[in-house]
Amino acid sequence: MNVPLLVREVDRIARERGWSRRQLAQALGIDPTTLSHVRSGRDPISQPLLIQIGVAFGGSPTIQQLMLHYLLIEAPPRHVQRRTGGTTATFAIVPYKVRWRIRRWLAQLDGTATPQRGLFLTGADAGLLSAAARFAVHEAAQQGRTHVVLSATDRLTASHAAAAIETDVLVLERVDFASERIARLMDARSDALRPMIVTSCRDRDALADRHLVRTLRAWTETITVAPPQTPTHRRHAAQS
Repeated sequence: MNVPLLVREVDRIARERGWSRRQLAQALGIDPTTLSHVRSGRDPISQPLLIQIGVAFGGSPTIQQLMLHYLLIEAPPRHVQRRTGGTTATFAIVPYKVRWRIRRWLAQLDGTATPQRGLFLTGADAGLLSAAARFAVHEAAQQGRTHVVLSATDRLTASHAAAAIETDVLVLERVDFASERIARLMDARSDALRPMIVTSCRDRDALADRHLVRTLRAWTETITVAPPQTPTHRRHAAQS
């Protein structure tokens, strides 16, 4: 099992301080057996334990960075695997950096007082875009956030539109085919200062609806979703 980087750094600092395992467990408010499970990677870092690590070691900038790293990158897939028996593998085709940026975006939804920009996921592979959108929905659900998923060609009722405006996370797939009603929904969502995730096989500036382009420019950041590049191995001809 992989041991979180945060745990390794806590161990390193504890050794520098000359602490025994029992002393470290006492400082973190847990019993030695629980500490052993966390140190081996068998158990995840619980929220109360994360708080105690911040209290005991939070003066270290490295600890602060690794706490954020654990929350955004290491914790979600570990928890998903524990709850769903390997759901992470379902999204393995989505590039790691894309998954990381989506997780970071979701984690920051409640972390700022200023309006947050949405995500514009673009790429030539429609299947890969759809997988990235499903990953965002899955992560939102794991965080207990309400969500609505719509295709840009869906016919909206008034109740559906209202729910799409109020939900925590709105995912709109293939806005390159957005209907006029979907475009109005996106305007309403942006007017309410509620971010959204949209996908498109076209670049943002290449969309036909210029008003929609302006809305997306103002309220989304672009993430290009493309398969990871495979290193090419060059053959060098032997010189005679």
